[in-house]
Amino acid sequence: MDSALRSVSVLAMAFVGVVLLTLAMATLILPSTSGVVSGGPSPAGASPSDDTPSIPTGRPTAEGGTLAVSGDRAGPFLLDRVDEDGRYSLLGSDGRVAFDGDPVSVPQVAFEGLNFILDPGECSVVAGEQNPDAGVAWADVTCDGISDVRGTATISISGRVGVAMGVLGVVGNLPTVGGSVTFGDRTMEATIARFVAVPRPSLAGDDDAMQIGGTDPFWSLSIGWDPESDLLDLTGVSYGTESLDAPPGACDIGRRVVGRYSPRHALVEVTLDCPSVGVPGLGSVPIRGTVMVDQFND
Repeated sequence: MDSALRSVSVLAMAFVGVVLLTLAMATLILPSTSGVVSGGPSPAGASPSDDTPSIPTGRPTAEGGTLAVSGDRAGPFLLDRVDEDGRYSLLGSDGRVAFDGDPVSVPQVAFEGLNFILDPGECSVVAGEQNPDAGVAWADVTCDGISDVRGTATISISGRVGVAMGVLGVVGNLPTVGGSVTFGDRTMEATIARFVAVPRPSLAGDDDAMQIGGTDPFWSLSIGWDPESDLLDLTGVSYGTESLDAPPGACDIGRRVVGRYSPRHALVEVTLDCPSVGVPGLGSVPIRGTVMVDQFND
């Protein structure tokens, strides 16, 4: 009797095991509602809708953003840095997008180890809303069916990113760099006008952060900048082959931003009013003028 009961119990347990195994196999092989086998890989080139970046709106505040990539490679393409060593490019951990030309185009894309060298017509770049205070404008970028240089993959790129206004050519009709400065009754044309406003912590100030000058005849004004107060002060005057130091506070120097090419590059108007400053070969004379200066913050 006990032997019979044990046999029935073994058969029952075996039957339950077969049922459970059958149900598990059915779960693995039945297709899901998306048409992809549950637990299996997504089809090549598929991009989940959650990965598609939204199109930003409002005024741009910084360069960069996220583009959508589809095709043989797919996913969001985050661009969060800028490279201006050579061609202007937006960079990310997955690659870069370069911008160049007038009108602006995309000559190169690098994405996930693939390199795309492009002709001007292969991508479109359309400038959108601008933020002149930041020097940034939206750019709608579209590249349809571009192939990498080895012919191993074809992708499409689309989306909106912030790009420097100077690169997009939307800064407007800004004045050219330069102007005129008078040394007494002599008018000097300024062809060099550059201001590098980058603090150097090891120095209390920068005695020649701004240089304004010309070549016919040679002359230059060295202007110091105090990063803490953001004030400018004339530190030296060169005329011909000689130079003289200027005493502190000899000039009233004003500065205002006229426009921005990028967050790091602005055009500023600099006004000089120096009642009496020593100039080599001319003695103590007034120095006055207005000059458009390139200002670089990085």
